[in-house]
Amino acid sequence: MSITKKIILIIVTFVGVIILGFVGLVFWAIMTQPSPVTVNDPHIITVSQGTSAQYWGLHFGCASVDQGKYFDEMGIQREGRIAILKFHYPADTSKDIGVTVYAGKDFKVAGYSIKTEEINQDWPFGGSVRLRIMSPRDQRLADPGLLYASINSYSMCSNDQGQGGACTSETFLFSSGKMIGVSTFDRGGDNVSKTETTKDLGKATADKIAKQLIDSKVLTDDCSGMQVYDASWSYQVNLNGVMKEFDNPPQTCTAKFDKIDKLINQVAKVVKETPTAKAQMDNLVRQLEGFSAMTPDAVSKALGVALTSDESQSNEWYAQKNGIAGEGSKFGMILDSAELRMPKESGKGGLLILNIKDNLDILESDIMKEYPKAIPELAEATAPSSMPMYLKVNKSWGKMTFGISREKPNRVVNIIFDSIDE
Repeated sequence: MSITKKIILIIVTFVGVIILGFVGLVFWAIMTQPSPVTVNDPHIITVSQGTSAQYWGLHFGCASVDQGKYFDEMGIQREGRIAILKFHYPADTSKDIGVTVYAGKDFKVAGYSIKTEEINQDWPFGGSVRLRIMSPRDQRLADPGLLYASINSYSMCSNDQGQGGACTSETFLFSSGKMIGVSTFDRGGDNVSKTETTKDLGKATADKIAKQLIDSKVLTDDCSGMQVYDASWSYQVNLNGVMKEFDNPPQTCTAKFDKIDKLINQVAKVVKETPTAKAQMDNLVRQLEGFSAMTPDAVSKALGVALTSDESQSNEWYAQKNGIAGEGSKFGMILDSAELRMPKESGKGGLLILNIKDNLDILESDIMKEYPKAIPELAEATAPSSMPMYLKVNKSWGKMTFGISREKPNRVVNIIFDSIDE
């Protein structure tokens, strides 16, 4: 064998070994990837890179999965797996958004509450993201203040213009008397219209409904669901700490719920719609401005939110109390949660942070119109995009600051009342 042939044979053998090694490495990487976790939970959805998914009215896809740097919820820069998700909401395309996520990130899109549970990166490229999603309906049904819910869907119906499509009607009544009505008409694709109204029917009405539910004995009736097509009707009742769901119940049970729906509609017809989110925020500000003493009892009463101690956030300088505002609370339409920080040294005032729901159209322009002398405080250039900018309003008792999202359309994300003596 000539020297040339020997050299060619060595080169071919070397290249073959490299190729076989690479194939073996790829095979090993695939075989050692953790198996997907099968979760029997309708709120859990996994979306892979380059694919899309849908949860009720929210459409989303995964644009990329990679290793990279990100800022966590505390503003600390970290490095790890990140993914870019794109969200599309046909009922209101102004809420379309792109979000960079990491494992553990909580955020909201168009009223949907989303938690990033896990990000898996496939080798040598691609990956997937596992999300836990709660729709506005899910969140209302899980609210402990909910008394009664009625949800009816039909795949074949028409609107006032005679157009055909699918329609859904939802009614949520809370023990406080607050009622939320949602109507959705879906003609397919992006042809989705949605209207939502909020009214206060009064505590007396809620108590009357509760009594009627008890008297109807529907909680003890045999209301086993029926198999139906092209329609569905479901109900949820919370009475005395007992929650019961009814999916497509028979006519004997449906007739009792029809009487409840009729009573709610009769009262709702003569009650004016609850003021807009902006009007509710103005009312909230008026109630809290100039508190002579920002005590937990006073704040809790003004907000209609129970505040509990948070030892993990308290320190030697101040004590912190937190509270979650349910849909049925006094300002549940706009308020997500509250944090009250009280200096341990007496006579030093207090600091109250109100986190505003992110699906509301209370904008920076609304604040500037209401407070034209507000002083802008921009976030540092190196701050994460989730860090808001601020509009500060000086008051005789201290300062009131509005946190504004830096992403369009620049919504109000929180309000801070600071009466702590400098």
